[in-house]
Amino acid sequence: MLNKKYQQWGIIHEKLSVDEAMTRYYGHHSSLVRGKPVRFGFKNWSLCSSNGYCYSVDTYCGKTKGNPGDIQQPLGSRVVLSLLKCVCVYPVIIFLSLLSDLKRLGFRATGTLRQNRTEKSPLIPVKEMEKKKRGSYDSAFDSKNELLLIRWNDNSVCTIATNYDFLEPLQNDDVKQPNVFKAYNNGMGGVDSNDQVVNNYRISVRGKKWYWPLITSMFNVAMVNAWKLHQLVSEDKMDLLLFVRNVTRYYLRFSTKEHGKSRNSASVPKSIVEDDIGSLS
Repeated sequence: MLNKKYQQWGIIHEKLSVDEAMTRYYGHHSSLVRGKPVRFGFKNWSLCSSNGYCYSVDTYCGKTKGNPGDIQQPLGSRVVLSLLKCVCVYPVIIFLSLLSDLKRLGFRATGTLRQNRTEKSPLIPVKEMEKKKRGSYDSAFDSKNELLLIRWNDNSVCTIATNYDFLEPLQNDDVKQPNVFKAYNNGMGGVDSNDQVVNNYRISVRGKKWYWPLITSMFNVAMVNAWKLHQLVSEDKMDLLLFVRNVTRYYLRFSTKEHGKSRNSASVPKSIVEDDIGSLS
């Protein structure tokens, strides 16, 4: 339901990114993802814009039972194709690489490749590329699927593939950089940006159920998305903390006006409900 609301009110950007995002949890159901600020917890797949607006979140629940053809695709391909359904509805194409699938469906895509996933392309091996000077690169073009693969030596060797971008013009700063790497760096990082902002002011109320962190995480993402939209359409700019406080105060006022004071419920402090300065005391 929240994914539909994210997509209903969000503006689809040209540059989208798909990556893992972690929800902090240390119970028996937790996963480990190295290299993330939150390493232990529930693993979520997120589709975000380059500025950090989240369009869709899918919690990883282990191996799924689906159509036999879908299972033959790699996990990363299934995740990307599933999340992009909010942008365009299409059938899943079987036995094709992810970039070829996206190109046939009208999506321009660029992504990094591991060394063992280049499908025997005639690129210079990584160990030989490491011996070359910084800024060296090698490229190969798949004329059948119209894919461009580039291996570039910067601080480390990186391999990238694209179904639309070009090798040139080279960026001549201190080190020669292929154009596709610059475009990739400008468009990536949307999920990490969203995850960083969400972690700034997470809901601190703790629960005893294993699914409680997932529920609070949904509200955190919804709050960040609302703040992103407010920054886009409002002339009265405010930071995330002030925005969260204003939303909280609004619902506290609404709760006290609609239901009044209950004998068994804790009363809301008057300073919180009626304070117009923008801070909670």
